[in-house]
Amino acid sequence: MVDKNSLMASEKDKFFSDLKNKSPLFELGFSGDKLFYRDEPVRLNVMGSYFEPSVDLEYIESRIDASPTSAGKNYYSEIAKKMKEEEIPQGDFVFMSGIMKPEDRVYTGFSKKEVQDMGPLSGAVSVRDLLDRTSELGTHAEEFTHRALNVIPELVQWKKNNLSRQKDEEALMGALVSKYFPDLAEYESKRILDVYNININKDSNKKLLDRWIEEIEKISSDILKQKKESKWK
Repeated sequence: MVDKNSLMASEKDKFFSDLKNKSPLFELGFSGDKLFYRDEPVRLNVMGSYFEPSVDLEYIESRIDASPTSAGKNYYSEIAKKMKEEEIPQGDFVFMSGIMKPEDRVYTGFSKKEVQDMGPLSGAVSVRDLLDRTSELGTHAEEFTHRALNVIPELVQWKKNNLSRQKDEEALMGALVSKYFPDLAEYESKRILDVYNININKDSNKKLLDRWIEEIEKISSDILKQKKESKWK
């Protein structure tokens, strides 16, 4: 009999291995001890967030007071509680919705209509499970790319030189996720347009975003190459 826990652990390892193989940015930014999930599988508008190194308990508590909705207050209250219990560090971490746990087969960020609009996907695996995994992969890739841009010195400098607005970084994330996960391209384009008023498919924007992606992927690949070479010296 196959041990269920061992099987889930194996699937989780493959999940992160697949992301590392797909994206040098994810590989640089990912650290398992920086990843945390909500206790309950509650669907929110925000499926995951990266919190920069400067974020501390005082900041999180200020967000509780500032949140206009009970869902937002509960979200930040849970983070504050975990910080106080030292389960979550103060700064430099990724906090995910409970429905984003890898390979849990709990449907993620798409409504029934959004699934219908995406059209059919071929294969023996259900559309629901395929989109669940793709949504999880895309969200993890995005948040740990945010982290890479904030903690890897070469990428921090690139960001300082190129991204003058937070919404530029978000547009970059939308383009990256669309590149790595084509099934999410339409969803990401609409999300970035609706939230940040940037059309990532506009020719001039696409050319700029493609150039940015090429630059940061090369920086990341060069860093990873240097790390591997120094390891064997």
